[in-house]
Amino acid sequence: LDALKEMVKQDYFKLGLVQYYYPDQKTILNMLFDNAIKLDLWNINEDANHGAYEEIIDKVKNDTNLSKKVTVKILLDYFSKKPFGWRDIDILGMVGCLWKNKVIQIFIHDNVVDDKNSTFKNDLVHKTNVDTMVIKIQEKISDDVLYAVRRIMNNTYSENIPLDEEQLKSGVIAFFERKKKFLSDLKTKYGSDYAGSKVATDIYNDFQAILKSSDTLTIFNEIIARKTSLEDKAETLEQLEAFYKDGSNQQKTYKDAVDIIEWYTNNSLLEDLSKLNDVVNKMNAIVDMELPFSKMSELASLVFQAAEIKDRILQDKFDKVKKQLERDRDTISKELGEAMVAQLTEDQKYRIQEKGDAVAEQYESWLGSINKNTTNLDAYLNASANTVKEFKKFIAKVMAETGTTVRSKRITVIDCIPVANKKVTSADDVDKVVSAIRTKLLAELKENDELNLD
Repeated sequence: LDALKEMVKQDYFKLGLVQYYYPDQKTILNMLFDNAIKLDLWNINEDANHGAYEEIIDKVKNDTNLSKKVTVKILLDYFSKKPFGWRDIDILGMVGCLWKNKVIQIFIHDNVVDDKNSTFKNDLVHKTNVDTMVIKIQEKISDDVLYAVRRIMNNTYSENIPLDEEQLKSGVIAFFERKKKFLSDLKTKYGSDYAGSKVATDIYNDFQAILKSSDTLTIFNEIIARKTSLEDKAETLEQLEAFYKDGSNQQKTYKDAVDIIEWYTNNSLLEDLSKLNDVVNKMNAIVDMELPFSKMSELASLVFQAAEIKDRILQDKFDKVKKQLERDRDTISKELGEAMVAQLTEDQKYRIQEKGDAVAEQYESWLGSINKNTTNLDAYLNASANTVKEFKKFIAKVMAETGTTVRSKRITVIDCIPVANKKVTSADDVDKVVSAIRTKLLAELKENDELNLD
């Protein structure tokens, strides 16, 4: 037995480098998931397995120097044989400990594994996919890199983050995650085409590239590599945040400008909006800019001018429509009055009065509901003209209800006037027109019982 032990010692002379043995997989998992572990308190030289750790580190360094890829599986195969003979569970535990304490890095498909990756932790303990877990020595980040990153964050974004590596990393990640979410929310809310959208996409891509890896050095190097791009777009990022802040006056001004331009475009073919041409063209030039933010003061002044002009146009249109409705109402009232003194039966008068009352209520409703901001005021004009026409037809129809045959003729008044007298420029011209109409009508009455005038 002693001879056998001696032979084992000779063949596995590095077996004793492992002094702490992991009792089970659960112990390794607890270590990997323990967020209370203070990394700065762990000293590899004071660990019971420090000799074994040195062997693992040397193996990774040597193979890496020879351009060989080192995986967890390779370490399991290597350290389970002579002269080591270590158990797989101990090798996995020590690899996990080195990774947990940031002595080594582990990559899966070229992506560095971070401490939030629960799948990796479970796979490691259960020896699943260990041939895809590539190991590299964790590079120490130089002070020059830390200073460079801190200076970029301070000078570019006025972010004063402590120089400590972990605090710098967490501060950087928190900042870019926050800004990335803001830019992402813009796209969700406004789609792909909004003021500043192209530059916002460029900024978002910078931030996404910085946050792509969870490896500290990779993040820092990405920030340094994108220094110029970050600096060039920092002011635009501030403008985007100010513009799209809830309740922003700039955004309200921009929206008001867009609304006026849309109103102008929708109505310019139907109305004379020439008074707005100049100011709308100027607003369009600003609204169409990719980055209109520096022009917001100018745009606010243009919106104020345009709103005043638009208000006058709407008021003039409203006054015109209102006056026409009132004239049409007076015309109907006059027609009703004339009908009430005509030689009609009580039933005929009752029906005409009833119709007149209904029409009067309609006009009260129209005049009470419209204002300068009412859309499609022309529809009221058309409806009113049609109402006057239909009311006249109704009266004519009722008056035509007699038991005897009536000789009736429709006369167009304008046809009663000679061509030479159709141009009126004086009181004498008016007398000539009236005389011509009178003569024509009296002549027609000799052969007709009634005349209907158009």
